Amino acid sequence: MAKETSKEPEGKIDYSLLAIYSNKQVFSRAEACIYIGFAPESSAARDVLKSPDFPSPIAFAENGWPKYFRKDLDDWLEKRRQENARKAIEQATCARAILSN
Repeated sequence: MAKETSKEPEGKIDYSLLAIYSNKQVFSRAEACIYIGFAPESSAARDVLKSPDFPSPIAFAENGWPKYFRKDLDDWLEKRRQENARKAIEQATCARAILSN
């Protein structure tokens, strides 16, 4: 039997997994990375996970793997979206002021 291969190039996010994750409320580290749009083992994902404003995982058992709550990830994503929108508005306002002089 031939091994089934992915149509996605190596290192690309498999967006079909997002359908699986859409109903989940708790994610593993790798699932959290995919959910927020990063490849699980990428340097960008490691940097985001180390960021002080990124949600902390919760271990449900003493020896259990830490998990991330979907609500925490959604809140973090929304905060980032709002910060980016605010910065874009500030830059546009500054550019308009410079051009009007």
